[in-house]
Amino acid sequence: MEHHETKRWPAVPGFARETAQLISALKDGKPGDVLTDEHLSRVIERDCSNGGDGRRYVLSACKYLLRTHGVAWERVKGEGSIKCLSADERLESAKGSGARGRRWVKKGMATMPPMDDLAPDKRSDALLTAAQLGGMEMFSRAQTRKQLEGGKLPNLKALLERVPK
Repeated sequence: MEHHETKRWPAVPGFARETAQLISALKDGKPGDVLTDEHLSRVIERDCSNGGDGRRYVLSACKYLLRTHGVAWERVKGEGSIKCLSADERLESAKGSGARGRRWVKKGMATMPPMDDLAPDKRSDALLTAAQLGGMEMFSRAQTRKQLEGGKLPNLKALLERVPK
């Protein structure tokens, strides 16, 4: 009887085998490292390209590594690969996330119903939600960033004026 040696991957509780394999392959990434979709596909034996059934495992492994190991991998648009980000690249990525978040906040603010349309017991919840959204929107503006860089506090009165009455 022949014995075939198989490589064992460490189990990561709560994750699929494919994700655990990718975590193991990516956890020692250094800024500037680039791995192609073909390489990732060979690691988990699934298609990791755009639309492939292995793509979700790559995303899951990247999220896990960022949260637990502080290693940031990001897709390189149009290149069919992922890259381990340097500190400067991580800053630029974070700025982009802020811009996307601001768009979602503005949509949330536009979606808020008029206070008169709400039952009285729902109004305090709506006011708190509007205040949170308004604060996030205000602090994500370029103008507020410039004020903070100049040592000025943003106009909180303007924030309170945005809260529906």
